[in-house]
Amino acid sequence: MLRTLRVRDFAVIEAAELELDAPFVVLTGETGAGKSLLVDAVGLLTGMRAGAGLVRAGCQRLLVEAEFDCPRAEELEGKLDAAGIAVEEGSVILRREISATGRSRAWVNGSQVGVGLLADLASSLIRIRGQNESPELSDSSSATATLDVYGSQGDLRAGIAAGYREWSELAERCEALRSGEREREGKLDFARFQLDEIRAVSPRPEEEESLTRERSRLAHAARIREVCNEAFERISEGDSSAADQIGRARKSLGSLNGLVPEIDEIVRDVEEVNGRIQELSSRIGALAQAVEDDPARLEMVEERLEKIRRLLRKHGASVAGLLEKEEVLEREIAELAGSSEELARREPERDKALAFYAGLADRISQERRTAAPRLVRSVQKHLKDLAMGGTALEFRFSTQPKAGSPLERGGERVDFGPTGFDRVELLASANPGEPLRPLGRIASGGELSRIQLALAAALLGGKGHRSRALVFDEIDAGVGGSAAVSVGRKLRALSSDDQILCVTHLATIAARAHRHYRVVKETDGQRTRVSVETLSGNERIDELARMLAGEPHAKEARAHAKALLAETEP
Repeated sequence: MLRTLRVRDFAVIEAAELELDAPFVVLTGETGAGKSLLVDAVGLLTGMRAGAGLVRAGCQRLLVEAEFDCPRAEELEGKLDAAGIAVEEGSVILRREISATGRSRAWVNGSQVGVGLLADLASSLIRIRGQNESPELSDSSSATATLDVYGSQGDLRAGIAAGYREWSELAERCEALRSGEREREGKLDFARFQLDEIRAVSPRPEEEESLTRERSRLAHAARIREVCNEAFERISEGDSSAADQIGRARKSLGSLNGLVPEIDEIVRDVEEVNGRIQELSSRIGALAQAVEDDPARLEMVEERLEKIRRLLRKHGASVAGLLEKEEVLEREIAELAGSSEELARREPERDKALAFYAGLADRISQERRTAAPRLVRSVQKHLKDLAMGGTALEFRFSTQPKAGSPLERGGERVDFGPTGFDRVELLASANPGEPLRPLGRIASGGELSRIQLALAAALLGGKGHRSRALVFDEIDAGVGGSAAVSVGRKLRALSSDDQILCVTHLATIAARAHRHYRVVKETDGQRTRVSVETLSGNERIDELARMLAGEPHAKEARAHAKALLAETEP
């Protein structure tokens, strides 16, 4: 239920606040008073396009805000949850602002959202039915939804949507895998080539450094031997060698024993130096003997080093980096090779999902075709009460051809979506002998309004019906007499389930409302303002009398107004 509507700086409306927590609310007033402006304000919450021209002159922005009692509806709760919006104290507050520069902003329960999401949420809470529009039946998706509501196909419809979503995800994945097959093969070949190249060399950590040292030793073997042998001779061989000179020094110093107190310690140090020289001589000699010319080994070391360094240059990495890249390539090859396996696995899953979806789509299509004539009969019954007993209606079914579609029906490839493959259009003829035409092309706005009212009344018989606030803008156009009485009665009956907000010029309709507002336009010679007044008691009688006779104080009109109110009192 729409509980409160607030409008500020919208066209000639400076400020208006309506408490609407009643089943049936009417707005009345003189022609041109601005009643439909309030409907347009609600329309902004349902996504209606808006420009800066709607902002009251001299103001920075317009504001429309509506507070709804939040119904326990899975559809609405699912949308709110998906958007991360909490329901506070059982209410939903929709808000939209339009700036004087044309910028539009929207909020739901204080959270800023896009206008598209605002409109989507509003569709679960409110519907507007005007003289020149039939939003529930203006396109195929709306017409199919209407049939599904009447036929109580909510569960089947949800199943189809889930089946379509599953098929779409699988089809998209298969297409991605297939379209990337050639690129995948190229990547796989290149990855395998790189891995084979690294494995062919298989460098080990520290191997380059070790080979570099070995290569240097082998390449300079002759010089190493020459230098080592020369050093060995200088240290150990001949009378002038270091070992011989140290030996002589030791002998000379030994002759001073007993003459110099510290000589014993010096002699011991000389003996220690002599021992170190002998050890060093032995190591140098061993190195000279160990170094040999080995051209074959040198060639092999140089070839190995060149392979390692070429690999490092090519991949721009160290040996450690190459080993890491080897692991990365192994994982990449496994993933790329797995793509073909995934495609082979996913395609049967996709085909199975399509078959499941198609079965549900066939089933709901049949259910719709069964429900359609029943709904037409129900609508025509209500239209008879509204003085449109000769109206012909027909739900026409078709499919949309689509080349390349995986779904075939009637020997033809057809388009399909989350609600099935049906294309449904409601055709009508308000006058016998006239051809059936799309509902939106009926000439009379009054006739269209009454068809919408009859449809709303008929949908109350559908188990899948969800309560909403329904806004009827001048549904009484072209209606009078007993038909006007029927319109009022049907609106009142409809309000037992759906909240009704109705703009009307007929007292027979206004008298049946639970709450009555009058819209008044005033001017002080400089600015025009629209105000909204709550009517009760004598004020309401005056307004009904004005609507009946054009004069609020006419005695007979006031008596008639009182009678109308008495007739509709519970």
